[in-house]
Amino acid sequence: MSQVLHLFCYLTFSPFGPPSEVSRAALPGRLGPGCTVELPNGGLRLRAGVGLRQCLASEISTLIFSNSREYGCLHGVAKTGWLPSMKPHDGEPADTASRRPLKSRSTAWAAALAGFLTRARVPPNTISAASVVFAMLGAAAMAGFSVCLSLPQWLLFLVGAAGIQLRLLCNLMDGMVAVEGNRKSPTGELWNEIPDRFADVLLLVGAGFAAGSPLLGAVAGLGALLTAYLRAFSASLTRRQDFCGPMAKPHRMAALTAACLLSAVAPSWAPPSLIIAVALWIILAGVAVTSVRRISHLSHSLRAGA
Repeated sequence: MSQVLHLFCYLTFSPFGPPSEVSRAALPGRLGPGCTVELPNGGLRLRAGVGLRQCLASEISTLIFSNSREYGCLHGVAKTGWLPSMKPHDGEPADTASRRPLKSRSTAWAAALAGFLTRARVPPNTISAASVVFAMLGAAAMAGFSVCLSLPQWLLFLVGAAGIQLRLLCNLMDGMVAVEGNRKSPTGELWNEIPDRFADVLLLVGAGFAAGSPLLGAVAGLGALLTAYLRAFSASLTRRQDFCGPMAKPHRMAALTAACLLSAVAPSWAPPSLIIAVALWIILAGVAVTSVRRISHLSHSLRAGA
C-alpha cells in the first residue's frame, strides 16, 4: 500500500501565462517514479507515493521557485510534516527578502492588473517613473489650494488623494511586474528606490503648502528620507530591510490621504490648512518614532551578530 503525500504551493499561473507544460513534465521525473502533477484552480499540486521521500527537498524548492518566477506568482506555501520550509537554493537571495510585506500584493485584483501589465510588456521602470508623475499631480493639487482659489476645494483635495493612491499603486505594480512577471532589469533597484524618494518629498512638500507652512512639509519630507535611508542602511549591514513603523511609507501616505479626504468635505470651522497641518505633525512624530525603532533594531542586530 503506497503512502500518498500532498504538497500545495499556490502558484497562480493564469495572470502571467498558461499552466506550464514544463511543470507537468519535469516535476514527476525529479520527484521519483509514480508521481503525478495536477494544476487544480490555478494551484500546483504534487501527488506522489513513497518515492517522494527519496528526493532532496532543496531540489524540490529550487524547481518550484524557478517555476514560480517564470510562470506565476508565489502566494504562499503549505508543507507536509517532513518537508522543510520552502526557500531558494543556497546562494540565491529570496525575492521577498527585500520587499515590503503588503497584503494587497496577494489580492486577486492586484494579480490581475500585474498580469495585464506584464502581458502588455510595460517595463517595471516605466511604472516606477509613472509614480513620480502621479506624485507631482497630487502635490500640485494640494499646493494649489493655497495659490489657486478659483478651483473648488473639494476637487483639489480629491485629486490630491487620487495622486497619492495612484503613486502607491505604481509602487505595488512595478515590483509585481518585475518579480512575479519576471521582468527584472539591471537598473531595477535604482528605479525602485529613487522615484520613491522623489515622490515622498513632492507629496509632503505639497501638503506643506496646503497647510500654509512649506517648511513643515519640507521637514516631513526629510524625515521620510531618513526612514528610507535607515531601511537601506540596515539592508547593507544585515541583508535585511527593516520596514517597521509606525510611520513607514504606507502609513505616511494613508495619513496624508485621510487628511485630503477630510479636507475635501471639511466644514467651515475646520479649515483644510489645519487638517493637513495636523496630519503633517502626526507624520513627523511617527517618523521620529520609526527612526528610533529602526536604529534600535539595527543596533540589536549588529550586537547579536558580533
